[in-house]
Amino acid sequence: MTEPWGAPRDERDRDFVARALQTSFGMEREPALRAIEQAGELQRVFRDERGEPAGSALVVWCGQFFGGRSVPMAGVRAVAVPPERRGTGVATDLMKALLGEAHERGTPISTLYAATQPLYRRTGYEQAGHRHRVTLDPARLKGRAVPGTRIRPADFDRDHDAIVACHHAMARAMPGNLDRDAYLWSLLRAPRATQTDTLLIEDDAGRIGGVLTSRLERIPYPGRGFALWASDISASSEQGARGVLAAMAGFGSVATEIRLHCGPTHPLLLLLDEQKYRIDHEEHWMTRIVRLADAVGARGYPATLRTRVGVRVHDPLFSDNDGDWTIEVEDGHAEGTRGGDARVELDIGAMAAVYTGFASPEQLALIGRIRGDQEALSTLGAIFAGPTPSMVDFF
Repeated sequence: MTEPWGAPRDERDRDFVARALQTSFGMEREPALRAIEQAGELQRVFRDERGEPAGSALVVWCGQFFGGRSVPMAGVRAVAVPPERRGTGVATDLMKALLGEAHERGTPISTLYAATQPLYRRTGYEQAGHRHRVTLDPARLKGRAVPGTRIRPADFDRDHDAIVACHHAMARAMPGNLDRDAYLWSLLRAPRATQTDTLLIEDDAGRIGGVLTSRLERIPYPGRGFALWASDISASSEQGARGVLAAMAGFGSVATEIRLHCGPTHPLLLLLDEQKYRIDHEEHWMTRIVRLADAVGARGYPATLRTRVGVRVHDPLFSDNDGDWTIEVEDGHAEGTRGGDARVELDIGAMAAVYTGFASPEQLALIGRIRGDQEALSTLGAIFAGPTPSMVDFF
């Protein structure tokens, strides 16, 4: 019997994926084929009961930071079903197969950007974090030279480890940001159809404390000039963060605005003298808890918090998540064990929104997604409370 889910087997499968990408995202054939080649073993094909290709997706096996720790995560990218197969349940079956692979691999959570929410909510995903577009006036960044630092171009062969360390230092403090794998780093450094440049903020001792990856893009008529798109910003210190702003200011002679993606409370925004920037909501990413006990155990928690709460979780897809659980936290770690006195009841999607800190139990109770007494709701909220979950990356 043909396996319904797996990597493309031959040229025919790759042609199918290319057409699915063309008819789902407007990609031209040659760029689609190059994207499939770049994805390599990450590309997946879903087959119907006759063994014929019916849909495709790309799965990125990376990590996502919560509570200062990297939680293994299945990032879902480019879910595509050709038009003749839409409305037949293929996309739902595809996502169940994808989640089945993640579950079998022991991956605790899965995250994606949703083209349509109903499909992903049917398979247990829920809104779990923010991605906003921030627009700055470079004129407001003038005079930001940082003593004791210099700005230089990146040499990825030499600087890779330092760049990753700088990214991790900031991402750990920003729940929801990615612990990138090699594929995601390759997309950032060599995105399709664009040209980026990476600058490093280096101190007198040669330590890298800040990174700015950006590209210039002409603003369409009737606008004038260029916009600087900051596709990646990271800093491991105040000096590095101020250096990143100084690097941005250096584009003031050619760019009329600076654009970056982040959450609503990015640390660099707190360094600005005034709240003179525009922030636009782009979309919320969605998360699915694949293995509840592993997800609870993988993330970090406040070191001083010591508490427990009983919850009843409903998950129609995975029986090992479904049922009563006791979540206990101590010394910055947590454990989810079967059984106990369940004083809170919620579905697996609502559990994801609580897990990331995107929504509090009290907020979800207002719309009927969670039930429980006030003390238990407050305890559950305290366990997973933290800074606003957000993401810089798009995948």
